[in-house]
Amino acid sequence: MLLIRSLALATALLASTPLLAAPVDAQSIAEIGERMLRDRAQSQADVLGAEIAVRVPTLASRAADAPCKPEVFLPPSSRSWGKTQIGLRCADSNWTVRLPAEVSLTATIPVPTRPIKAGSVLAQGDWTLTELDVAGWTRGVTVDEQSLAGSRVTRPLRAGEPIPPDALTSAARMGVGEQVRVLLIGKGFTVRSAGEIVQQSTVGGSARVKLESGRTVSGTLRADKQIEVHL
Repeated sequence: MLLIRSLALATALLASTPLLAAPVDAQSIAEIGERMLRDRAQSQADVLGAEIAVRVPTLASRAADAPCKPEVFLPPSSRSWGKTQIGLRCADSNWTVRLPAEVSLTATIPVPTRPIKAGSVLAQGDWTLTELDVAGWTRGVTVDEQSLAGSRVTRPLRAGEPIPPDALTSAARMGVGEQVRVLLIGKGFTVRSAGEIVQQSTVGGSARVKLESGRTVSGTLRADKQIEVHL
């Protein structure tokens, strides 16, 4: 009888004791958060040809303080890259926190080698390629150096900083078969001739042209749409 009463008492005590929540795996929570931030930035990284790095320094420690196994979420108003936020919340309570995070996008991009005034036309040598974290440049960055030669600068550019796409107007282009004037420049003389473009060319860039004589030469397409050939 004593044994039966003891078992009944133990059962009652177990029934009245609240079950402890499963321990929170803070490291796993942090990994989920990093993956969510990385996935959201991936499409932009693909466009830029950039490498992604994610920092969420307080996520794991705050997850350990949660009264539940928290859900990770991305606040709708948070940015996809640069300084942003990530959130933790409990589905069955009002516990919610938002924490700082940072997503960097490191890409190799063209930057001016010197300060460039508005109105200037870019030419080879006005820029160099460098590796930068471009996530903080909210105006965007130009990544294709092939599009720079012959483009006109609409606002001043600083040396070593990314070139915003809206700071340039597109370079004039000439397509295959278009007729052009050719300046053949030698030592002490200049000869004007006519020719035909044999490859698409951009102002300030290299151009190949077929002369009336049938000879093909290479030169530079100028802003006045003449090909300058140095013999």
